[in-house]
Amino acid sequence: MSLLSENLRFDYLQQWRGIAIILVVLTHTTHHGMSPDIGIQFLDNFIWFGARGVTLFFVLSSFTIFYSIEGKLKSENNNYTNFLIRRFFRIAPLYYLGILIYKFYYFHNPTLDFNLFLNIIFLNWLSPHAIDSSVPGGWSISTEFTFYFFAPLLFIRIKNINSATTVFLASMLISRVCIAILTKVYPAAGGVYYTLNPLCQFPVFILGIMLYFVLIKKEKISLSTTDYLLISTVVLLENLLGFILRDFYLYGIMFSILIYLTSKRPLPTFIGKPLSLIGELSFTIYILHFLIKWTLRDLQIIDPSSNSFISFLIRFLGTLGITVLASIPIYFFLERPMMQWGRILTQKRTKNK
Repeated sequence: MSLLSENLRFDYLQQWRGIAIILVVLTHTTHHGMSPDIGIQFLDNFIWFGARGVTLFFVLSSFTIFYSIEGKLKSENNNYTNFLIRRFFRIAPLYYLGILIYKFYYFHNPTLDFNLFLNIIFLNWLSPHAIDSSVPGGWSISTEFTFYFFAPLLFIRIKNINSATTVFLASMLISRVCIAILTKVYPAAGGVYYTLNPLCQFPVFILGIMLYFVLIKKEKISLSTTDYLLISTVVLLENLLGFILRDFYLYGIMFSILIYLTSKRPLPTFIGKPLSLIGELSFTIYILHFLIKWTLRDLQIIDPSSNSFISFLIRFLGTLGITVLASIPIYFFLERPMMQWGRILTQKRTKNK
C-alpha cells in the first residue's frame, strides 16, 4: 500500500512538511557532532538556515490544527478532550519511542529523574536541564504539544484575520516579557534555552492561524488602530530593548507567504510527490535522523570531521535516504496505528455521550 494512495486534503501542506524536514536534516548534518561548515559562504548560510525548518513546521501545524478543530466542532461532543486525545496519540507514542532509543539505549542513561518526568509530560521546556535531555530536538515537540493545550481556546477567541493579526502583534510583546522573566529565573541558561522556549515561539503559531483565515476563510488583512499602536510599540521596544523582532518571526511570515503561493500554483508532480512522501513521514524522520546520523558516524561510514562539500553531501544524503527508508515501517506499524487508535477512542467517547 502506497503512502500516497490516500486523498490528502491539502497535498501542498505535505510537500511543505517534506521541505521542512529536509531543512532540519540539512542543518543537523553540520552540527551535533559534525563539522559546522563546508567553507562556502552561501552554502554555509543556507545550511544554517535549515534550522528554520522547525519554524515552518510550527506554521503548518497551527494552520492544520485550526482547520481540524473547525471540522470537529460540528461533528462531536467533548471537543477539547477529544482533540487532546487525538494529538496525544499522534505525538506521544513516537516521542516515547525516541526516549527509549536515545536516553536508555544510545546515551546509556537509565536514570529515572525529574528531567525525564518533564519530558514524559511534555513540559521539558520548563527547565534548561530537561529541554533536550531525553530526545535530541525534543524541545520542538514539547513546544508543539504545549500549543495543543491552547489551540481550542484560541479557536474560540480568534474569530477572523483581524483578531489573529492583533494577537500576533501582542504575542511578540508578551513573549518578550516572558523571556525577560525567564532570564531572571534561569540567568545562566544561555540564549538558546530562551529561544527554544514555547513562550518565545508562540507568535510563530499565530502566523499559521493567520494563514488559515487567509486561505480557508478567504479573508484579507485590515489593520486596526490597535494594530498600528502595537506595531509602533514593537518597533520602539525593539530599538530600546531588542529581542522582540526575532528572525524566526520574519521567516515565519516568509513561509506563510510561500505556502499561500503554492496553494494557488502546485509544484510539478515529479517534485511534489517525493516531497509529499517525505512530508508524510516527517515526524518519524525527525525522531530517527539523529540516531541514523550518529550510527553512520560510529560505523565510520561518514566522516564527521571533514568540511569538504563532498563529505557534507554524503553525510546529508546518506542520513536523509537511510532515515526515510527506516521511517516507513515505523510509520506503518507504530505512528499510523496509534493515530487510528486515537480516532477510535474519540469516536467511542462521542457515541457514548
